[in-house]
Amino acid sequence: MALLYAPKKIVVTGILFCFLLYCAPLLTYAGTLTLSPNGRSYEVGTTFSATVVASSADTSFNAVSGILDFPNDLLEVVSVSKSNSVMSLWVVEPTFSNAQGTVAFEGIVLNPGHTGTGKVLTVTFRAKREGKAVVTFRNPAMLANDGNGTDILSTTGNALFELVAQQNTPTAPSVTEDDSLEATDSTAPVVAFAHTPEYGWIADADVQFTFTFDGGVDALRLLLNDITDSMPNVVHAPAVTSRMVTDVPEGISYLHAQTRTDGVWGGITHFAVKRDATPPQEPRITTHHTEGSAVPVVSIWATDVLSGIAKIEVSLDAEPARTLSEGEYAVYVGEHLSPGTHTLHIRVYDKAGNIHESTATLEVPETTLGESPHVVRTVGSIFALSTSTLSVFLFIVSFILIHLLLMMFYMYRRYRAHVHRETKEALVVLADSFTAVVADIEKHTELIVKAQKKQTLTATEKKLYKNLTTTITDARNVITKEIRDIEK
Repeated sequence: MALLYAPKKIVVTGILFCFLLYCAPLLTYAGTLTLSPNGRSYEVGTTFSATVVASSADTSFNAVSGILDFPNDLLEVVSVSKSNSVMSLWVVEPTFSNAQGTVAFEGIVLNPGHTGTGKVLTVTFRAKREGKAVVTFRNPAMLANDGNGTDILSTTGNALFELVAQQNTPTAPSVTEDDSLEATDSTAPVVAFAHTPEYGWIADADVQFTFTFDGGVDALRLLLNDITDSMPNVVHAPAVTSRMVTDVPEGISYLHAQTRTDGVWGGITHFAVKRDATPPQEPRITTHHTEGSAVPVVSIWATDVLSGIAKIEVSLDAEPARTLSEGEYAVYVGEHLSPGTHTLHIRVYDKAGNIHESTATLEVPETTLGESPHVVRTVGSIFALSTSTLSVFLFIVSFILIHLLLMMFYMYRRYRAHVHRETKEALVVLADSFTAVVADIEKHTELIVKAQKKQTLTATEKKLYKNLTTTITDARNVITKEIRDIEK
């Protein structure tokens, strides 16, 4: 119950001490070095670029250095570029060694340094053979522009590249923006889909079209082929405003339409019809874990030959599906998953609405006390906050222990002051009593002195008188000294 009545100063001091002990380290500098992009797939024999990116949200940095280690059996460096780098000068020019599998760099930024995100250099790799290539940072450093050269680097992001065999896939036909509608003059009819597709691509072979034209038109002729500017030859008289065209082939075809007014054929419209009936290819799915974490990470790389990828949806176990990406590449991070086996359902949509479905199995191990599955993904984060149960527990226990120690110190001070005061009062009382006794004794000694003048004292009486006088003097000196010591 003593804690409840502790002075406010004790409580505030305890809280402040615990804050400095546990929270102050969390408010440290948080510079980052990452390699971008990460998690991509590349075919053997192709080249690709990876950029070293430095970031510090609120602290200016003036120097960045490090070594990139890469597997030279899977990758080789073609070139290193300093173009558009935030580095002003290079202490060590960026160099690479394919024999050792390294890229070294060390640059500086002139005063006032750089705050935020900036490119350090770009490395162009060539994929040599199939495999998973991990590129890591070694001896990285990021120095603050504070005059002390404080190393503010807290996080480095390694990169994983999947190198796959070359695939012989057909090249998608080239489509320009004006392929969808082309007319030779203002008399050409307007051609449109009866149901406009979201991305301009259709999946069904039977397509309903609509035709809009001026009054007085008495005939319409049509033709569907793969030539961009053909003359239509199938006549519909009278002219129709809607028509179902069957057996539209995959790829890009053209519906040619022309109207006749008063016996004169007008301009021709060449309408591009883009059909894709084939689902996307099997996506490349890579499951791994971030360094030092039990959180599963799934990289998804999808491709489609004709229309292209519209979106990637995922759903975990029986959860509703959600859109993870509106492009070819997506990353799923399995945060806050319960331990055990989970199934990730992946649905890849192309721009014609075709779907490819896949699954990935996620294994989440049991975590021990103090582990909190998390993935750091934000570049330039100011705080590196811990959310583990152990940290919270230690914080509470530490607060109670520190509070108890402060209370013990406080009670000791109060007890010492109390004892000091009581001791002083006791000595004063003792001194007063001693003075009264001494005064009484001195009266009797005066009588002895007077009696000595009238009669001679024996040797024993003289010795007793002398010892009594000495003892009284010594006792008075001791008591006087103790009182003065307490008063200090």
